[in-house]
Amino acid sequence: MASSRSHLGKQRRPASVAASTHRRHHHPQPGPAGLKAHLETRPDGNGFRVAAHTLCAWEVLTAPDFPAALATADALAKHSDTLALETWPTLGALIDMTPYPVRKRRLERALDAARASSESVAESMSRALMLEWGFPEPVLQQDHFDERGFIGRSDFCWPELKLIGEFDGTAKYLDASMTQGASARDVIRSEKDRENRLRAAGWRIVRWQWSDVMHPERLRAALWSAGLRPAAAAA
Repeated sequence: MASSRSHLGKQRRPASVAASTHRRHHHPQPGPAGLKAHLETRPDGNGFRVAAHTLCAWEVLTAPDFPAALATADALAKHSDTLALETWPTLGALIDMTPYPVRKRRLERALDAARASSESVAESMSRALMLEWGFPEPVLQQDHFDERGFIGRSDFCWPELKLIGEFDGTAKYLDASMTQGASARDVIRSEKDRENRLRAAGWRIVRWQWSDVMHPERLRAALWSAGLRPAAAAA
């Protein structure tokens, strides 16, 4: 089953990432004048240089940190329609204007892998690591059903392996906007019932936390133990 995806090409407007303020740093000087115009900083009147949203996005998307780049690209894909400004070039145009081959490849890779259905930075970074390891790309936010009806939606799913991946953040248990007023105990009980129903339906489940994402070898070991293998090896 193909995963949901959003391509940010020349037809799409760029979206905003959090603006940053900082003192002047030695930013890479873009070659083409068009790119330079969009990536320059400006003074804010208080001794700081303010970076444009486009510069923030470009620097993260073209940096060697693929998990951070994909988290940014996913956010751009998710919010591109609501946060767009007509004065910005499309991200596709930024690809064309980027003169550095290595940075251009990084930008293309991040935008090609972007999925609007990713729901958190942790999910995006987890998926980036999976892609770096060559694991099959998961289906995101897959709905699951049994004879009783709707069970729930998984973070990651590999239907061909009957495998579900779940990132266990604390927000699902403690954040009132997500618990809908239920206590942590009730949320845990509901999550346990959901998992039992998924297992009864034939699904295997692997879970991980932020500490695993921050120590990628732990996440890789968990996914490997669950049966994931690099696509080339599995072919």
